[in-house]
Amino acid sequence: MMSGRKRLLLAVLMAVCGVACHAQYVGLDVCMPKVDKVIEVTADGVNMRKSPSAAAPRLMYQLHKGFDIYHYLWSNERMDASGEWDMDKIAVSASKGERFIVVNEADEWYGVMACETHFAYISKKFAREVALTPIMPEMLTSINFYGTMRSQSPGITKGAYRGYACMFIEQPQIAGLMYGRIVDGLLVFNLLTGGGFSYKENVGRLSVGTTKFFATVLDDNGNEMDGVDIKFGDELYVKYVNEYGTPFDVMVMDRLTDDEFAGILEKAKPLGTQRYVCVCACIGGEVTKIGIYDTKSPGFAGMMATVPAAVAAQPETAAAEPSAGASGGADEATVAANDTISPEFPGGKDALNKFIAANLRYPLICAENRIQGRVVVNFAIDERGRAVDLEVTESPDKYLSNEAMRIIRIMPRWKPGTVGGRPVKMKCIQSFVFNLN
Repeated sequence: MMSGRKRLLLAVLMAVCGVACHAQYVGLDVCMPKVDKVIEVTADGVNMRKSPSAAAPRLMYQLHKGFDIYHYLWSNERMDASGEWDMDKIAVSASKGERFIVVNEADEWYGVMACETHFAYISKKFAREVALTPIMPEMLTSINFYGTMRSQSPGITKGAYRGYACMFIEQPQIAGLMYGRIVDGLLVFNLLTGGGFSYKENVGRLSVGTTKFFATVLDDNGNEMDGVDIKFGDELYVKYVNEYGTPFDVMVMDRLTDDEFAGILEKAKPLGTQRYVCVCACIGGEVTKIGIYDTKSPGFAGMMATVPAAVAAQPETAAAEPSAGASGGADEATVAANDTISPEFPGGKDALNKFIAANLRYPLICAENRIQGRVVVNFAIDERGRAVDLEVTESPDKYLSNEAMRIIRIMPRWKPGTVGGRPVKMKCIQSFVFNLN
């Protein structure tokens, strides 16, 4: 018995955060296809058909005279007879090792996103399903991981924009800078601008402006848009030589502050277009590009949905209390209030806000059906700092519940709560506010 000190049943207030999609930093909404399955072609010269039949029209293309630009059509369709297009149709065949997003299946056929604009069928005889490993921010450290011809700036692995990335893309149809983020275990780029990265001495850390002197982007009306000119100095610079011996000046995005990357996005969004989406997946331990698609193509009608950005947190408050069984049982956890310290996320409340903001993924099915609301999760932080005993006590939807539970499960270990200087297991409550507005 402790004389002269008032006995109190422990009741410690612990600040936690409810997550909403409105943000202290600008975020990036992503328009993308739903990706449940990816296949890899196992032979060369595999035809892609308009319907699930070997007798169906094949996917073809015409080549623009003087430009490396394609015009896709089916083998039974009339060609463009203008003088701008070559008159010979060329079959679009899949090569061994190519990967495609599966949209549906019909008997012995996979329905896939076949090219930038068309949906087509591939025979299951010449394809196999491949396993996808969820992409984590820590995997964005490679300089040349996108499967493109140019080296790329590594993505962001920390801070409010953890999981965001930017790359220079060179395709027959499009070229310029693309901005994106990790969504549902995929790396998805959906904001395209002209412009590019360039190393400049004496520019300071970073200079972000507009330009027409790099790769150009056309808006939906065919008008050329300005590009974002990102100049970086010595503090953000690293020299890289690719496998062909070509040197590149690379900006290390992990060296950007949150405010600096927010400034890049704020400049890019008014100038860019979200018409094209580039989807990257991790297959066999390698993050690689699956394909680039026109989100407004009639061929992909009903296949695209927008996943809202989630960049910042909105604080709420809940209580933490000792768990039964800790320090010999709840009835023994009655101590002086100033001898009790509640659990703490590494770095404190602000770090917790940023962790949730960087990792939260709005479930695509909920975004499509505009399902919103608050999810409340009860859990405990044990003596070793682990989140255990998770239980959802309030939720409008099971997919939102699963996402909230996932966030808590992937948290790093907390600093455990203590009573009288000894670590004890304490109960906590975490709320998440999913809001599409």
